[in-house]
Amino acid sequence: MREDTGRGSVIADVSKGTLTLLNADTRQALVFTVNEVAPSRKPNGVSPAVPFARVKHEGRDVSKARVKGPDGKESEVWTATDLGLMVFSRIESAGLTTTKALRKVVQGEPDPAVFTVPEDYTVQHHTLPALDPGSMRPGLVPPSMKDERR
Repeated sequence: MREDTGRGSVIADVSKGTLTLLNADTRQALVFTVNEVAPSRKPNGVSPAVPFARVKHEGRDVSKARVKGPDGKESEVWTATDLGLMVFSRIESAGLTTTKALRKVVQGEPDPAVFTVPEDYTVQHHTLPALDPGSMRPGLVPPSMKDERR
């Protein structure tokens, strides 16, 4: 999977267990490898997703669901049922709302170059211990990067 923003890109390769952060400003790639995946658990205080509607969106069947966080705020996720792919999300937190939407989704094989680090980028490799995704908190810094936060 690749997600592009105005400042760079994130490439996740589940089969290799890597997460690559591309910084367009510094022409730098940080490649994180997770040795093993810990069993996932639900973050404390987060309720299960509650479906509330099935609709057509851009020609696809979509299931809409809401999730309540520990502070009572709701997030909304729309999933294309034929692809199992999130096509819309709205996540609210204190003072910030993040909205993501996929538009004009086309099934097919992408150009492999989209998932490679450009040749003119400096690459740094980091290895992460197995992490429980439910334990992730904002501000968590992998042990291998603590000295690089400055």
